Amino acid sequence: CTQIVREQKYQKKIAEKKKEGGISSQKENESTADLEAEIPNAV
Repeated sequence: CTQIVREQKYQKKIAEKKKEGGISSQKENESTADLEAEIPNAV
């Protein structure tokens, strides 16, 4: 149950990062790594 909620939050964060950062693959990779470190169970 908590895992699903975490995954949704994780996806939402990535979507927001992409929106505000535009398409910068380096920035995207960095933010994704940060989120994975933040929520290791979401992967």
